[in-house]
Amino acid sequence: MDLRISPARHTLLFRWFLSENFQGIPEGVPTPASQLLDVGKTLFDFTVTDLAGRQIRSPELRGKITVVNWWATWCTACIAEMAGFNKLVHKYQPQVDFVAVACHTPSEIKVFLGKHEFLFRQTVTSDSVFRLIGSGIPRTVVLDEQGVVRFDREGGGPDSYKEFEKEIDALLAKHQRNK
Repeated sequence: MDLRISPARHTLLFRWFLSENFQGIPEGVPTPASQLLDVGKTLFDFTVTDLAGRQIRSPELRGKITVVNWWATWCTACIAEMAGFNKLVHKYQPQVDFVAVACHTPSEIKVFLGKHEFLFRQTVTSDSVFRLIGSGIPRTVVLDEQGVVRFDREGGGPDSYKEFEKEIDALLAKHQRNK
């Protein structure tokens, strides 16, 4: 069992991991879990809904480099980094997928997007999924083609996109070398 306490959210997170063949015990034994957003580890499983009502599961994000951004309409740092993130979308799409995850209703996101440009594929989710990322937003990760977290950043601002640009360039270069 992996226990995590998030005092800021008054939340206890836990996971129970079973190993298949532990000395003939069919139930297995608890196996240590990694941090939910550990660089070098696969991103945790979650489900979001796009603005058209279609559900998207995190394993569906595999197959190409993906940038996932957790944000909120009331978050000034989130809004400050949108223009820079839009530059990344223009530079890297369709090679890279860009997904934004908000804890709002689709109608709230649509009203917001009527006033602000944010070119990521917009999705919404429940507060319980949002809690899995920790205490702060914006929170943005870069995933490789296998869904492994290669870069993780909490917080943002007008120039934060430059850090992601370096990470995306490095992943694309690695992808080209492996062809």
